[in-house]
Amino acid sequence: MCPLPIRDRGNIILGHGSGGKLSSDLIGNLFLPPFDNE
Repeated sequence: MCPLPIRDRGNIILGHGSGGKLSSDLIGNLFLPPFDNE
């Protein structure tokens, strides 16, 4: 587990061993909102 607060950084942080959680957070928080149809 990364000891830094990863959501409060201005960089994209990639890691391994978290079951894809960091990648999922990146996609859900950065890429999906601009494509929201609501």
